[in-house]
Amino acid sequence: MERSRRALIALIALSAAGCFSDRGVAIEVDVGKTGATSVELYVGNSRCSDHKDAKIHCDGGIAPPMVQTHLAGTVWFRDDEAPFRAPVVDGKATFRLEATADTRLPIVIAVGSGGDPATTVATATLTDVVVPANTARLITTKLVVAGAIQPSSDASGDRVQVWSEPAPGVRTCVVVEHSANGEVTRDFIVPASDPDCDSEKPECDPAAAHGEIQMDGIDRAADCYSGDADEVCQLGALGCVDGSPPSGTCYTTLEQVCVPKSLCDCRGPTPSDACPLGKIGDPMAENVPHITCVIPALLPDCKVANSERIDLLQHLGNDNCEQPEMSSFELASLDNHGRSHAFNGVDLELTSPNKECGFTVQYNSGVHSKPGPELGMVRLETHQHVVLLPIIFLFADAPICPQGGVQIECHFTEAPQDPMWSCVP
Repeated sequence: MERSRRALIALIALSAAGCFSDRGVAIEVDVGKTGATSVELYVGNSRCSDHKDAKIHCDGGIAPPMVQTHLAGTVWFRDDEAPFRAPVVDGKATFRLEATADTRLPIVIAVGSGGDPATTVATATLTDVVVPANTARLITTKLVVAGAIQPSSDASGDRVQVWSEPAPGVRTCVVVEHSANGEVTRDFIVPASDPDCDSEKPECDPAAAHGEIQMDGIDRAADCYSGDADEVCQLGALGCVDGSPPSGTCYTTLEQVCVPKSLCDCRGPTPSDACPLGKIGDPMAENVPHITCVIPALLPDCKVANSERIDLLQHLGNDNCEQPEMSSFELASLDNHGRSHAFNGVDLELTSPNKECGFTVQYNSGVHSKPGPELGMVRLETHQHVVLLPIIFLFADAPICPQGGVQIECHFTEAPQDPMWSCVP
């Protein structure tokens, strides 16, 4: 049996030990007294966090079937969607990996099963497996007995769970858990195309098998605003169930992130930025906390000075403020925040030389390529509290560059009556 890894890795399950090649790596799995009659091999090709377009929050873990909670751990993607299986012969199962170029595999997990392949009984984990292209090597490992995953247990030992999509042998996921001295580590190897191996479409939670979100305390990307008439408005996520359209209920996220109150009228099963844009207005209303900055249209080599410092001491206190970060205004982009952000060709940055809860706006480079204003969100964090403050950039119509250069001009509209400010001490 042979499968390919983008024409780079070929893996062959050998029917008997001792049948090795003069190139690649042979992995010999000793099942010991575990009772395993067959072994499956899961090859992790890359870490989830190495993929900019990963379908899941890589550091959030995955929720296997019947567990009903995201288990923290390292998520690895594999190129082969189904595992490789070899029978146990004389107490061993053997696999051979071949490569067209010297290749390092970050993780390989072997899972031993009893008479029923769905009954996992043992596991072994290999890391940094080097597959040579023109020479041969042998790796031996031994299975250890593994129980079922128990997220609430702190007992020492090894545990494993394997699950797959409804069609047998299609996409299969595995998680291995090691617990010792009160510390638990987990490794997942999953297909990038369906990290929770449930075949559900649409996915409510792509990192939870047959997942659903119907309660507070959820941890996923924001897609709505939540808050009753007398409450602070916060980022939220629409309740949903795998395989069904989102519900119309917006629940608050695990992290309390507060936004201007006027945004809380914007919600629904198909969130659109047209609603919050309309609520904010152009320019922003005086009853909405926000910052307005005028950016000069620049001539080449024109010197641009930072804005005057924008002080937020009255609302955020005077210490323990994190570096402010900025994103575009759209809901889908709020997770993509950083110290700088490009607005249709113009790269702008928030600078904060100290922890005194203020910042300046700095021009880095570029020419604005789209007529009209730009809307962004400034992420302000202090004492583990977060508020998102809208910021509007108005670009001058005609290039100017008087002697001595130009300065970015910013104005802060406090709107102190907005309950958003109650999120921070």
